Amino acid sequence: MTVQIMRFTKLLLGLVLAACAGPLSGQNARQEIYANPDKAGGVYYAYTYDNPARTPAPEGYEPFYISHYGRHGSRWLLRASEYTEVLETFGKAAREGALSEFGQDVLRRVERACSDGEGRAGDLTPLGAEQHYGIAERMFESYPEVFRGNARVDAQSTVVVRCVLSMAAFCDRLRRLNPELEITRTANNRTTRYLNFFSTAANPGLAPEYLNLLKSESWIQAEERFRKSRMHPERLMARLFAGGKAPADIDPRELMQQLWALAVNEQDTRSGITFRDLFTPEELYAVWECVNYRFYHQRGPGALNRGYALRYATALLEEIIARADSALVRGVPSADLRFGHDGNLMPLTCLMAFDGCTAEVSDPDLIADAWRDYRISPMAANIQMIFYRKEGTADILVRILHNEHEMYFPLASARPPYYKWDDLRAFYRRRIAQAKATAAEPPSAGAPQAPGA
Repeated sequence: MTVQIMRFTKLLLGLVLAACAGPLSGQNARQEIYANPDKAGGVYYAYTYDNPARTPAPEGYEPFYISHYGRHGSRWLLRASEYTEVLETFGKAAREGALSEFGQDVLRRVERACSDGEGRAGDLTPLGAEQHYGIAERMFESYPEVFRGNARVDAQSTVVVRCVLSMAAFCDRLRRLNPELEITRTANNRTTRYLNFFSTAANPGLAPEYLNLLKSESWIQAEERFRKSRMHPERLMARLFAGGKAPADIDPRELMQQLWALAVNEQDTRSGITFRDLFTPEELYAVWECVNYRFYHQRGPGALNRGYALRYATALLEEIIARADSALVRGVPSADLRFGHDGNLMPLTCLMAFDGCTAEVSDPDLIADAWRDYRISPMAANIQMIFYRKEGTADILVRILHNEHEMYFPLASARPPYYKWDDLRAFYRRRIAQAKATAAEPPSAGAPQAPGA
């Protein structure tokens, strides 16, 4: 009986450890967002370091190379129109006497938010730079062997300014910690070709089927059905407008989402201009679910993109593999840093088989719990591949972090999450081949476009 109890205890402990292996919690998406409304921002969720557990390397193994891909840090709203359109809507309603007293108060807040964002749309906020300072410092402190002496650090960015400034913040912190580092920085269309494989400027020959996905009648109908089933703006409109509902020339759901964007972006700008009180917890969740639905099908494993998103991500993963192999040949401490966008990191995490990033769901009701953008690509989201070696053995081990949490894979390993590079590389080459075979048609030089966010 004692032996049986011990076996059961070990089994139970194993199940608990497996459940806790990744960054995923036992909460569903609604519970997570109710508990932390900032997560309703999705890709606007400001990066949060939660001091995750770290598994020690096998005895004798030391880190010597890091391969990294990071999203830019927190930014203002992406487009100037996200400020001007909502301001025009409220301004017109005010001139027509259509705003309630509460609506007039919201108008004043909108004016302040638009003033704060004027000329800054898409720009890195001070918090965005701070996020990369922190990630760089933790990387340096965790793997000092990689950054000692005049170790080589090669940093690449897309040509978008917020990514270039994120790269600058990261590299500046590394240089402050070790002035002897040999750091090079590059940002041009050549690097953009694989760092933002959805850039039409860097990759002009992209599949029209994918580029036009969000303009297709089938997509428009599917998204509109989903939005109508989730977003119920009547309560909010009744508070904003004197007549108890929005004027006929205003799309209530569109206005609701515009105000949601201002509400969730405050965590990135730290402007102190709040819109959170406009929404109930369920309304915040509902708008997030609709935005998450779009990202899932546009950039994730959703069937509506017909495999294009993963196909185009193969260019980046192939570059990561090639650079890693070159670093192993050199054999000296070094790091490759890359800075890009959420829309690129999303399919990359799926292609790399990260926990919570790969689910193919046909039922729209199940997407929110299977694939959550705030976990996958918050502001300053990052992937770190740390390579380890041991004197006297040819085996190279790799540990992969997603947002500084350890990732586990269906591969044999004496000490997960440490995997032999030969096994991991073969695993990724199989996934690359599968992604290329699955896509409806092969891309040219690189891949499709929607502006990197």
